[in-house]
Amino acid sequence: MTKLHRLLFYIFFISSIASTMTLAAKKEEEGPKAHLYRYKNAQGNTAISKQIPPEFYKYGYEALDKRGRVIEIVPPAPSEQEQEKISKEQKAKRQALLQEKKDQQLLKTYSSAKDAIRVRDRKTSQIDVMIQITEAKISALRSDHDREVANAASLEREGKAVPEKSLAIMERLETQISEFEEYIKEKEQEKTEITTKYDRAIMRLKKISEKQPYSNTQND
Repeated sequence: MTKLHRLLFYIFFISSIASTMTLAAKKEEEGPKAHLYRYKNAQGNTAISKQIPPEFYKYGYEALDKRGRVIEIVPPAPSEQEQEKISKEQKAKRQALLQEKKDQQLLKTYSSAKDAIRVRDRKTSQIDVMIQITEAKISALRSDHDREVANAASLEREGKAVPEKSLAIMERLETQISEFEEYIKEKEQEKTEITTKYDRAIMRLKKISEKQPYSNTQND
């Protein structure tokens, strides 16, 4: 065998070993392949086969290699009761996270329940003042209206016609009174909404304070 032949043989030998090692490493990385599956059949008995009927997936199964060793365990699917329980737990967690975010935002807005009470009372007091001013205006308008009505009645008793101007004034006064009364209703509704909104915030701040007695949300 010439030196050239020996060199070519040596190169081929080394290449073969490298290819074999590469394939072995690749198979090792891929992990063992499932050869058989062990599962429960419709009768609840243990069955082993190369494939699992789809209707039995929900009962869970074990994947076995060629030597019968367990290489993977797939647990049974949760029952309806378990699924309902899991769903409730997940919903409760989502609600807790959402409430936590709301609480953080609430604490950024108000330092304590007393702080929220002060803001609520200030806003509702401002509305009360506007309502009182409007009620005073209505009272004055009604006095003017009553005076016009009395004058018109006096003219009618004397057999005289009520001037168009007087009728127009009474109509204008009635319209203004009606508009102011509607304004008061709107303000009372606004006050109710503000009170409801702040009362919820105050109650929540008090609960937060109870959970964190040494935080800045104390009400003492």
